[in-house]
Amino acid sequence: GAWMERLKNLLAFPMYGAALWLAWVSSRQTGAEALGLLFVAGLLAAAGLFLATFAPSWQAALLGYALVGAGCSNIVPVLFTAAGSQKDMPAGLAVSAISTIVTAPSTSFLRAAMTASAC
Repeated sequence: GAWMERLKNLLAFPMYGAALWLAWVSSRQTGAEALGLLFVAGLLAAAGLFLATFAPSWQAALLGYALVGAGCSNIVPVLFTAAGSQKDMPAGLAVSAISTIVTAPSTSFLRAAMTASAC
């Protein structure tokens, strides 16, 4: 109902803040060049999810999924390099943690997009 829309709009601001904070942390750990890559990759993935969700045909949805893949494939090597070069924990454990953090949300977003585009 209307209360759910209001709640959704209200909770969007903390999510934007969390995304900006994560971008800031990423820039502090990997540098400004990686931050630019993160934003470009995020825009590609977001445009792909939008296209895959609201595509009028399966060809356009397929293009959307290709954009999601292009966006995600650019940032994953940067994340793995940053995880492997940090000194707080063993490299194998850090890369495993990053793999879990990256994979779970990505698959749930894609599953939601495929469900929405199939309806």
